[in-house]
Amino acid sequence: MMSLEALFLLFVALFMVVVGAVSWTDRLRQDDLQRAMDGVLTRRGQGTVDRLSEIVDDQKYILGRYHGPARAMHRVGRYEAAAARMALGCTAIEELAPDFLTAVRTLRNLTRAVSVIVSVEPVRSHAFRVRSLRGVAGVGHVLHHMLLTGRQQLRLRLGVVLTVFRLALRWLRRATSRVARRPTDAPTWEHIDALVADLGTAGDEAVVAARQIVQALDAVELGIPARHHAGL
Repeated sequence: MMSLEALFLLFVALFMVVVGAVSWTDRLRQDDLQRAMDGVLTRRGQGTVDRLSEIVDDQKYILGRYHGPARAMHRVGRYEAAAARMALGCTAIEELAPDFLTAVRTLRNLTRAVSVIVSVEPVRSHAFRVRSLRGVAGVGHVLHHMLLTGRQQLRLRLGVVLTVFRLALRWLRRATSRVARRPTDAPTWEHIDALVADLGTAGDEAVVAARQIVQALDAVELGIPARHHAGL
């Protein structure tokens, strides 16, 4: 008769084989479904992605119109003018922020209507320049791999985007207030540079998620997931 230890090792070995087989089968299913959904966007779906892209592009444009000249003024010693210019830029982006936040919250609600979403990548923590924002994305990265479905992963992804965007905007307001009091504060200006870049990155991450959600919705409407699941 086999010893208890040998039986345990056999059980572990069989368990690992089963887990590996399930993972391999699921990976094949995900790859097949992703190939079917790549490029699937109806005109209405493309319009949804385009609207969010326009919001993100407008934010980047506005920030660039104020941040670039402010840094140029700072380089030539016009510190007070630079600080005033950056304060105006922060106010301008705050006025656009509600449109972006509403769009991302709407996308999160849309995930409830999606029956099939392929596995998605987490928000790229290394893409952010501010350490605390990288930390937020890093926590999301860990949680991402603990979730079972693409729908849950997408909701988490958008939640991370919302958190990063809100924090970056709040910290940008604080940083512009600091340079208004101390226009020559070089470390704060560097912090502003990083926050401006990270606001743009948060927008880009939202657009990636939006495309995947809309693709999934359009694919369901066209019957693609059902056809491909039947073939597996």
